[in-house]
Amino acid sequence: MWLCLGIIGERYQLVGTVINGDTTGTISPDSSIVPVREKTLVKVKVFPNPANDHLVIEGLDPSGAMLALFDLQGRRVIQRTVHASSATLDVSSLSDGIYILSVPGARHFIPVRVVVAH
Repeated sequence: MWLCLGIIGERYQLVGTVINGDTTGTISPDSSIVPVREKTLVKVKVFPNPANDHLVIEGLDPSGAMLALFDLQGRRVIQRTVHASSATLDVSSLSDGIYILSVPGARHFIPVRVVVAH
């Protein structure tokens, strides 16, 4: 991805990344404009959805990830720290409905809608 910022008579260099429309980094005067590459985000897979008795999450950071499942009232119904690239959450005791799984992303948690249907 090429980013260019121009002001009449001056050239600037952006050093940083753009992720989901958010820019991080610094802008400084420079004699040339250089390419800036987006950071590659880990692709997390959540299945099956709808879930019956378990929910599988793959693509996690094996150095440690905090998973949390919330109901639509914002109550945390499951919380688990995982030190592996995948995890299985037991959702068999949950009521049928829609839940939000909080999955760790590059800079913040990403909400994933999960349906539990027995």
